[in-house]
Amino acid sequence: ETKCAEITASWHDRFVLQEERAAPDGTRSAGLRAPQAGALHAVMAHWSVTARPGSIVMPTGTGKTEAMLGLLVSHRIPRLIVVVPTDALRTQVSQKFLRLGVLAACGCLADGIQLPVVATMRRVPKTVQEVDEVFRRANVIVTTMQVVSKATAECQNRMAELATHLFVDEAHHIGAKTWGAFRAQFAKRHVLQFTATPFRNDGRSVGGKFIYVYPLRRAQQEQLFRPITFEPVQGIDSDDTDDLIIAKLGEILTRDRAKGLKHLAMARVGDIPRADRLHRKYAARLPQFHPCIIHSEM
Repeated sequence: ETKCAEITASWHDRFVLQEERAAPDGTRSAGLRAPQAGALHAVMAHWSVTARPGSIVMPTGTGKTEAMLGLLVSHRIPRLIVVVPTDALRTQVSQKFLRLGVLAACGCLADGIQLPVVATMRRVPKTVQEVDEVFRRANVIVTTMQVVSKATAECQNRMAELATHLFVDEAHHIGAKTWGAFRAQFAKRHVLQFTATPFRNDGRSVGGKFIYVYPLRRAQQEQLFRPITFEPVQGIDSDDTDDLIIAKLGEILTRDRAKGLKHLAMARVGDIPRADRLHRKYAARLPQFHPCIIHSEM
């Protein structure tokens, strides 16, 4: 704990909110993107008046994790738990916190700053002592909702006692009941939800006060994404529409591959039976592109 406190102390007055600026020639200076800086300002304003849970809506790819990193350092958060929906995201987010992401490259970190101790919690703690062993040794704990939701109420309560802040990433992937039960343990802590949409996968609101919403249209105007080409198709029913999409996709991939572009395509569906049926269609119509199927039972 002494080492963690020393690290946090090194962050005092070491964060500079450096924003990216566009030059007349089209180049951009180093700094945080507009949505990242906006999220930081919004959270600072929110925390200055209340400790109520808040929700941050930022489109995928606009830098939610970097916003978390900026909050960690600028507010010198003593102990942060970050909850994500999947193991892959747990690893990705842990790596960013270990090196503080792109904050240094953006010119946001002054000399003398120490990197946080990051713990990746991969298994369910069985006792309060196990919770202590992980939490007391780290500035940041990254885990999944699947892990924390299976912990006993006593262990969850201990997590809330030791952590000063809770961030939930990709909050729209977490079921309302599961998330609500865990968040209840953090009633006396600062809680933020980060999401790309204000609605869960089940259609319900992610909840919390929406303190910052960065629209997708704005991200496109700021050129944070590559240009999007809309290719409409219109079939007489679902099967016919699938066939038209597959034919259109075959044309585009053939054209792009001829240009030397190694593009990939992804078709996202609602359930595994639907994925199986669609995969058989793609395999029959576009075998040259070797369609594969990926789902949660694999």
